[in-house]
Amino acid sequence: MARLSVAIWPPPEVVAIVSGLPRPPTEGVHWAQPEQWLVKLRPLGHVPDRLVGPLTEAIGDALAGAEPLRCTLGPATRRLGGQWLGVPVCGLDSLAEAVFEATAPVVPVTHPQPFQADLVLARGRVPAALAGTPVEGSWLADTVVLVADRSSPGRPRFTDLAEFALVAPPA
Repeated sequence: MARLSVAIWPPPEVVAIVSGLPRPPTEGVHWAQPEQWLVKLRPLGHVPDRLVGPLTEAIGDALAGAEPLRCTLGPATRRLGGQWLGVPVCGLDSLAEAVFEATAPVVPVTHPQPFQADLVLARGRVPAALAGTPVEGSWLADTVVLVADRSSPGRPRFTDLAEFALVAPPA
């Protein structure tokens, strides 16, 4: 059983932008490492291995024919529930909706919340003063992944279990 998410990895140029944001040492705040920076379309939680196949099939069916989407960072970092600091990512609502709809019969949604895409920078007791740093950037998201997070404290370990290409229609 692994902690799974349906997500998008930002490209190197976006990682470079985010790497330039301030990350001051702050008591109670654990800063994410760049290899942890992904944008979750749907966190699935701990999922039994036997459901990976059905999830992969459901996601593949839902994303068949989906086109690449323009993702936009910003306008500024924000504090999420006092426990996270993130960079908002806009442009993924339709993709997230398709993923939620396709995966809910396999892994039910236990805590329905409005969809918000963020690249999480920090976790812990995040002071409000850390939010509000301007950030901007964009990229064309052309791949969605089903990713397993088998990280332990201080040791990020993500494995892409399946990859789904978003393909532009022929011109």
